[in-house]
Amino acid sequence: MTHKIYAPNIHLFAFHLRNKSSSDSQADTDYDSKLLWHKYDQICAKFQIQQKLDLREVAEGSRIALLNGATKDNILLPLEGKLSLNNGKGINITGQACPLQIYDSYALGLNIRIPERENNQKTEDVDLTVFKDFNPDQCFLPSNINSSLGQILLLTAWLPQKQQQDSHLWKEIADQCVHNFLGENDKDKCPPLYQEGQLFDSPIF
Repeated sequence: MTHKIYAPNIHLFAFHLRNKSSSDSQADTDYDSKLLWHKYDQICAKFQIQQKLDLREVAEGSRIALLNGATKDNILLPLEGKLSLNNGKGINITGQACPLQIYDSYALGLNIRIPERENNQKTEDVDLTVFKDFNPDQCFLPSNINSSLGQILLLTAWLPQKQQQDSHLWKEIADQCVHNFLGENDKDKCPPLYQEGQLFDSPIF
């Protein structure tokens, strides 16, 4: 049995050393310090997102937002694109990107989602198998991002009212979201559930 969800989101937080570690024997010329920005471009191309990262050059050693024009109150780049479904249809998506320097490292926060509202109307519930379409060619997985300091992936969605009341379904729904996101080839690599709890008054697995 599959379930409906509302306004699904993908959140990627990836971290990469600005410069090669001195203990690494790899040649300096092989190290891609801009890897996160290249991965951003590759992911955006899969979702017809046109917004580019316009980054400023800053000296190493500070914690600072990298977008040109970023202010203390706004360090995010709004995104718009389209999610291509297996049935040939497309769904409008929105999101935001947040490139940072954190002392000796770069960080990229990237969110794409089906918005909660569009044209002042609530968007429709979708089958949770939509998470397959959120990860074309496994573009969000660590094997593709390959950042030197790793990454965090967070999948979120609202549940319809009926499912919100049935806590026995929550883990099943979470498992199905992850399995669909990983795809058929990587289901066996699904990480085991080792903890569950509450985040902002919502269940998290």
